[in-house]
Amino acid sequence: MEYYNADDKYYYVDKKLFKEGDNIIKMNSTDTIAANSLESTNIKGVYLANKGFADFKSVSIVTEGDEFTMINRGENINEYDNIVMDASEVKENQKLF
Repeated sequence: MEYYNADDKYYYVDKKLFKEGDNIIKMNSTDTIAANSLESTNIKGVYLANKGFADFKSVSIVTEGDEFTMINRGENINEYDNIVMDASEVKENQKLF
């Protein structure tokens, strides 16, 4: 399963990957947790369209204006990346023409 982001404690995944009654099993253990009881959060990011499909990359926003957004240097995007302008129109791994 792919994930959008990770930190010391969590992996961030799309909640649409789970349905009511699904359980997540902790690796190397028999511990489980119900997927519907997991916390949810919004992750700031963009969809890249470089390879012909939507590829979500998380970013940390430094500042925003009416016509621009500045992110931390060294983030997951580069100067000439093709970025989807309206993220509501795509989903992860969607083919783009």
